[in-house]
Amino acid sequence: MKCRIKTIISTASVLALTAAAAPAANIYAASIEEAPAVISENIGEAVAVTRLATASETTTWNKATTLTEDTVVDGNLNITADVDLNGFSLTINGDLTHAAGAINCNYGKLNINGNYYIENASVVDGKKSYDTCFASLILSEEGDEVNINGDLETHSIWGGYGFLFNIGTVNVSGNINAENGFVMNTKDNSVLVLNGKSNQYVNFGNCPILNVVKVTDPDKREIVWSGDMNVNRLGSDIQIKPDNLNLKTIDLAGLNMVVNGDCVKTQGDNIDINGGSLTFNGDFTHSAGTILCNYGKMNVNGTYFIENSSVVDGKKSYDTCFASLILSEEGDEVNINGDFETHSIWGGYGLLLNIGTVNVSGNINAENGFVMNTKDNSVLVLNGKSNQYVNFGNCPILNVIKVINPNKREIIWSGDMNVNRLGSDIRIKPDNLNLKTIDLAGLNMVVNGDCVKTQGDTININGGSLTFNGDFTHSAGTILCNYGKINVNGTYFIENSSVVDGKKSYDTCFSSLILSEEGDEININGDLEMHSIWGGYGLLLNIGTVNVRGNINADSGFVMNTKDNSVLVLNGKTNQYVYFGNSPILNEIKVINPEKREIIWSGNMSIHKLGSNIKVKADDLKLRKIDLFGFNMLINGNCGFTNGDTIDINCGSLTINGDLTHSAGTILCNYGKLNVNGTYFIENSSVVDGKKSYDTCFSNLILSAEGDEVDINGDLEMHSIWGGYGLLLNIGTVNVRGNINADSGVVMNTKDNSVLVLNGKTNQYVYFGNSPILNEIKVINPEKREIIWSGNMSIHKLGSNIKVKADDLKLRNIDLFGLNMIINGNCDFTNGDTIDINCGSLTINGDLTHSAGTIYCNNGKLNVNGTYFIENASVIDGKKSYDTCFSNLILSSENDKLYIDGDLEMHSIWGGYGLLHNMGKITLSGNINSDSGFNMSSKDRTVLVLNGKTKQTINLAKGTKINILVINKPLSYYVFNQENCWNELVTNYPPVVIKKWEKGYGAVKLTWDPVLGAEKYAVVGLVNGKWQVINYSYKTSSVIKGLKPGVNYTVAVVAKIDGKWNLDASKAITVTPKSVNKYPVVTSEVSGKQFRLNWKPADAAEKYAIAVYQSGKWVVKVQLNGDVTSYTSPKLKNGTYKIAVCAKVNGKWDVSDINKRAIDVTIK
Repeated sequence: MKCRIKTIISTASVLALTAAAAPAANIYAASIEEAPAVISENIGEAVAVTRLATASETTTWNKATTLTEDTVVDGNLNITADVDLNGFSLTINGDLTHAAGAINCNYGKLNINGNYYIENASVVDGKKSYDTCFASLILSEEGDEVNINGDLETHSIWGGYGFLFNIGTVNVSGNINAENGFVMNTKDNSVLVLNGKSNQYVNFGNCPILNVVKVTDPDKREIVWSGDMNVNRLGSDIQIKPDNLNLKTIDLAGLNMVVNGDCVKTQGDNIDINGGSLTFNGDFTHSAGTILCNYGKMNVNGTYFIENSSVVDGKKSYDTCFASLILSEEGDEVNINGDFETHSIWGGYGLLLNIGTVNVSGNINAENGFVMNTKDNSVLVLNGKSNQYVNFGNCPILNVIKVINPNKREIIWSGDMNVNRLGSDIRIKPDNLNLKTIDLAGLNMVVNGDCVKTQGDTININGGSLTFNGDFTHSAGTILCNYGKINVNGTYFIENSSVVDGKKSYDTCFSSLILSEEGDEININGDLEMHSIWGGYGLLLNIGTVNVRGNINADSGFVMNTKDNSVLVLNGKTNQYVYFGNSPILNEIKVINPEKREIIWSGNMSIHKLGSNIKVKADDLKLRKIDLFGFNMLINGNCGFTNGDTIDINCGSLTINGDLTHSAGTILCNYGKLNVNGTYFIENSSVVDGKKSYDTCFSNLILSAEGDEVDINGDLEMHSIWGGYGLLLNIGTVNVRGNINADSGVVMNTKDNSVLVLNGKTNQYVYFGNSPILNEIKVINPEKREIIWSGNMSIHKLGSNIKVKADDLKLRNIDLFGLNMIINGNCDFTNGDTIDINCGSLTINGDLTHSAGTIYCNNGKLNVNGTYFIENASVIDGKKSYDTCFSNLILSSENDKLYIDGDLEMHSIWGGYGLLHNMGKITLSGNINSDSGFNMSSKDRTVLVLNGKTKQTINLAKGTKINILVINKPLSYYVFNQENCWNELVTNYPPVVIKKWEKGYGAVKLTWDPVLGAEKYAVVGLVNGKWQVINYSYKTSSVIKGLKPGVNYTVAVVAKIDGKWNLDASKAITVTPKSVNKYPVVTSEVSGKQFRLNWKPADAAEKYAIAVYQSGKWVVKVQLNGDVTSYTSPKLKNGTYKIAVCAKVNGKWDVSDINKRAIDVTIK
């Protein structure tokens, strides 16, 4: 080129261009020195040129022209015909107006140091208008170049004409206002360079696709872009100030584009960030088309609207939006530093976050169209400085969501929440929040307010924690703890409810809360409500812990696995209400501070094992399967055990402070204790028309281990117990404080140490209709109260003394085991059983009817303080008749004793039966009427004592012999139906019994019971070891005189019977007269001029002296006998007299302490 330019310079006379009919006046030759500097700048170096025109002139080319050398036009140029640069440069040092024709760069360069107008304009009345323009600027070859150092204007370009930019470079330093006609080939390397020194204005009205756009110094200035922007690819960074900017097709090609202001994307084109960055420092409205991040980054420092909206009458409405923002590559990133809005997005469009990160600093209101791929690493980051509002109306599944500074702010989430997995902790303020699919992925989510889960999705806590600081309504779907924790600091509703006319109703609920891993934990710091849960759904506690601080009202759906360590903890601060309508078996239940509060339990209770003590307030409580597992359960109130389950006390204690109705199932003490502080009903009863009836009862209370104990502090009622069921007391202790009314079902093992203890404070009523053999029975304080026993009594062995009040009492098998039984009232022994007194004593304060069975005295004593009937009698039409009687009363050892304080009746005794008196003694105070069965052995010392206090009649079967007969009164007081019906007669009159004695001064009065047949009585005293007669008497009283106070005397009364004294003084007693004082105890009274002294006698006083203190010494005024205890003075003068009374004891006057004992008497 340079060589060619030199050739042109050497032939300066040759014209620089060929122009058809160019006017000679417009052709000037120019020297090289005159070339302006700007041309040198444009072409890069100083060269020789051909100069045309002057700077102040305007040149018009209206014929086709082809350059043959570089050409400069100093001034404005109008072109209306074709121009071929033909590899040369055309420099215009002014404006170029191109109204028609084609400028073909053709390897050449066009430099315009002014404005370039491609237009056909005219001005009429000062207004510019544009006609159709058929002008073209064509860049079609590699190296074609256009430099516009002013503005570029194109207007009204005819189709197919205009700025036809196929290849090459266009540099524009000024503004561009291209209404239309700017066309760039996007297949080749065509470049538009905006190289202004300051901001440039750009408008492409025809919305051309600019192949490549470069901006020089993009970081120092802005491109003020108006209207549409279509860029096939950026060739440099660009900073845009939008002027109604509408982005269309743009490829950032790894570069950075900054839009400083609001702009839109309204058409269905693509922006490919393509490894670069697109930044909006303002709002961005994206209503159509696609933005591809494609390894790049988009920053919106304002609100990002993906919507197709319009405002009519001040109201915003949304049309269907076909816009997409696509993140599909690792490293794709969108930063929205304002709000994010999406509305009415067509299906398959919207924010399509396949992979990469979207950061949002403002609020999100995404009605729909937010789609995240959950297979790859796509992340939504909420990085606001303060609280952020979030709403995803289309309920997208957000793959990963992260929150910056989650502990310092809240995400105000409205509507549905779907998160494939959390990428950070998150704290949410719910605004009608509905949780759907969420995976916490080991992180923490806090919801500060009420929220719901209403759809069939899954929340996987997955090693994290989910906290609700409000109520949580879970009406559908599944929550998996999965090594995580849920905290509900409000009420947890697992229900599908609705309210109609103010009434809440429940539809079927398909919700599940699943704890399946060790360490899974639920903390409910409010109430738990569960209603109408479908089978297989609900709270499925396979393993882990559920802590509930409030009440539980679960009519269904609460399921705990009893094979693993699943625990329900009731950790309220005060009482808690609990109801499980579906009767779940709670694997393990713990109560915090059980001693300070109650669990108000309604309905069924099934507990696989207790994990702590528990105190329950019963509200229609029905116990089912329970294992106390070594702990203590206290129930305050009445409760029932009505199903065929098992309660295993298992080394613990079950206390019921109320009534227990046990109508079915088994209670195992199992080394534990059952306490019922009310009535214990073992029965299956119902009440119809006010009448109680009993159905068959299949209940068991089993004591089978040493230490098993049942304490019933009320009554025990047992009715219609099925065989093999009931109270099965194999070993252990049952304590009953109230009454026992058991028509059946009491069974005690008699081989081991099983004990029934009656420990009431007052009398107790007892009835055992099934005639159980009570292994051992103990009575607390038996001497102070009675056991009112009705019906049969069978006792394997007594464990204490017992006092019984008979109520139709029927004795059966009883072993007194060395203890004492007192029966107050009549009783029967009617079955073929055995009573073994066994070193004890059996006392019946009433009649004993012995019609069958055997009584063994066995070194013991039988006392019948009434009539003893050994007979099998019946009364028909008022007549008594006797059937054969198979009864035995056996006295077989030396110490056996029978006392009958009444009559003995024996009738129709079968041979070999009856009263078998082999050894021992029978004492009888009444009559004997025996037609059979009275058998006394004559081999041993068998004794019959007749000790009645009146006449006694003895009728014995013919031939009956009394071995040794002892009588206590003359024989004349006895009537025998047989003479000499004894082998030996012994007279044993009874000693006189002194029933009362009274003290006197120096004397004692005795009173005694009369002795039958006594002729005279003698009062005797024991003197020096021998009895001496003191008095005789024919009466039953006598006074002994001459006794000294303080001395004890042993005395007795003996009787003279049948002319002989019965010297039996075995009933002697010790007596003493009233005690007296060492000194006389003196009192005084004054009457007129006299005084009277009274005193209590001194011990052993023989005489008394009255002394007065006169002239410094005591003077005796009078002496009195020892039996005198008063004295009246003569009349005396007025004054005060000091007086003392002294006693003479053993011949000596006792004046010791006389001054202290003296009294003053004043006469006035």
